[in-house]
Amino acid sequence: MWNKIYRWVLSISVIGIIGLITYIGINIYLDNETRSEQKAVVKSEVEELEEEKTDNKEELALTELSKDKLAENNEKGYLNVFGDPKSKDEITEKMFKKYLNYMAHQKVYAEQMWGFYEITPERIDFLLEVLEIKTYEQEEVYKDILTRWKQGEFSQAVEDHNKVWKLQDGNVGRATRLLTEEEEQAILDRYN
Repeated sequence: MWNKIYRWVLSISVIGIIGLITYIGINIYLDNETRSEQKAVVKSEVEELEEEKTDNKEELALTELSKDKLAENNEKGYLNVFGDPKSKDEITEKMFKKYLNYMAHQKVYAEQMWGFYEITPERIDFLLEVLEIKTYEQEEVYKDILTRWKQGEFSQAVEDHNKVWKLQDGNVGRATRLLTEEEEQAILDRYN
């Protein structure tokens, strides 16, 4: 009788273990299949975003901001070299940083940038003259950047951009490299 009970318990145990192994195997298989499907969905979404980026390249092209401003502010009388109706003594530090940042956009590449101001001797001189009559918290940083730019030295433009960008509490649009001469010229040709 004990022999029958022992066989019966052993049979049930073996069937239970086989059932448990089957259950675990099926769950692992389904889990892997679900992960594969999720990976495929994520990959598809990433590819769509990449296509969107490529399709929107024209939309992301930089605009020379002063051209639009000159047209908008034409009736306001005096316009500074950036197209704003603000004289040198009316330039706030916030505006100053914006001018400098957007001038740097002519020289640097970042994933996202919204417009630029062409770097001209007149604009550099204008900002240096502003520094002579105004006191700003970061004026030494600005003066250092503008002095180098006035001498035609733009090798540190990425660092210059990112310094000013940080001072503006930037979180999108960090510059990652200098533009090639061809890339910069293409931007300028579009507006000249």
